[in-house]
Amino acid sequence: MSGSRPDADIIRAFDGLLLKPFTMEELAAAIAATNRQDNVIDDVSRRNLTPLNEPTYEKLAASMRPDRLQQLYDLCLTDVQERITRMLQLASNKDDASFRKEAHAIKGGAGLVGAVELQRLAEALEDDGIQANHVASLNELMICCGRLHRILMARKNM
Repeated sequence: MSGSRPDADIIRAFDGLLLKPFTMEELAAAIAATNRQDNVIDDVSRRNLTPLNEPTYEKLAASMRPDRLQQLYDLCLTDVQERITRMLQLASNKDDASFRKEAHAIKGGAGLVGAVELQRLAEALEDDGIQANHVASLNELMICCGRLHRILMARKNM
């Protein structure tokens, strides 16, 4: 819980973030998301899915210089983080249509670079729109960005 939004690097280290003041519904949604995240992780490992589609990554890596590939993924992650910030504002303004458009844009961008977990979460946000658990879902997206970033950094250091 925080009264101000910490840097994205700090947020990635946590399972979620609640900005003060928050409602009991937002707290319940954050707790439920943590439980769902545990289930998602179990489901992902059962189906042997990873946040990054390796064939897509390999095709991109074969078609561009390593620094350009890094820029592409950095751009994708920065775009997602900026859209999440906008989506929080849109949700507080109850602008469901624009919220869904932002989720759609994340879904498309993530799909292009093989960020399958981001794509799946964004698709769910696009389908569901603003709901009681949208804050928890957006936190899940931020956590997913952190996972993808760590995978990309590990690949870069190979």
